[in-house]
Amino acid sequence: MAEITIKQYEGNKRKPTFDSIEKLSACFGVPLDFFASQTETENVVSESERITVPKHIKEKMHRIAKNAKENQVLSREVDEWLEGKGYQCEILRSGNGYSLEELEYGNDITDEFCRAIESGELDEVTIEDKLYSRYG
Repeated sequence: MAEITIKQYEGNKRKPTFDSIEKLSACFGVPLDFFASQTETENVVSESERITVPKHIKEKMHRIAKNAKENQVLSREVDEWLEGKGYQCEILRSGNGYSLEELEYGNDITDEFCRAIESGELDEVTIEDKLYSRYG
């Protein structure tokens, strides 16, 4: 198939015949319906139906991304402090509702977690074992 023909297909200046689609399908190793789905989904939203995302929604999306980055930095700093004290963060991060991971999901278990560290409960067992048995 000539390169100019493919460019015309891509530019919507020419429609491929069924035979051409079969050849392209064989050449690229994709099923025939791949080409049908491409043309069907390209025009799902017409130019007149397109919407504009409002500024306040864009701002909220930016805040979500910013907060996620800040949370990663804060989480890394907490991990580094705990590791410096000899704790294994991968153990403290997994569990059943009373772990560092809960903080990342917005569940503020800070007081319980800190009490467990300060009392020495985490010296021998993971926080999940102690807190779950006490509060679970």
